[in-house]
Amino acid sequence: MTPIEEAVRREEEARKTYAEAAARVRDVGARKILTLLAEQEAEHAKALRAVAKRSAPADEGLVAEARTWIQSAIEGGALRISEDAELLEILRRASDLERKTEAFYREQARADEERNPRHAELFRELADAERGHFVFVTSLVDYFDRPSAWIEAAEFGLRPDY
Repeated sequence: MTPIEEAVRREEEARKTYAEAAARVRDVGARKILTLLAEQEAEHAKALRAVAKRSAPADEGLVAEARTWIQSAIEGGALRISEDAELLEILRRASDLERKTEAFYREQARADEERNPRHAELFRELADAERGHFVFVTSLVDYFDRPSAWIEAAEFGLRPDY
């Protein structure tokens, strides 16, 4: 299996994991976030299949949806992001998957640096996108029982640009 084929396989695995998780959770906000992550993983696989150079997608929509979901939980008086017992374990597995996928892309970028610089650049862009997913999903795990802390976090909070 070539590095590109392996990368597509990993992206499809991540997409499937998020899509299955979205189908299992009862929380509507969580389902929306997991569906958005699945869609982004599908886009990564599509980019790999085309082996096209592109910029990593901005995750602004994903973070905005998460803010809305978590803000709703806070306004509803929830002490945790979701009452869905399975969600925390799903998020932990997703975090691990994102970390492993990022490491794979970084390794492939180094290996392809001289042989195929175009592939190496694509792998670096995808690694950066997976790193963003890792930070995002890990933050959801970290703040699962403290949703107001997530809203107040510098990376995800409602701070005005300056």
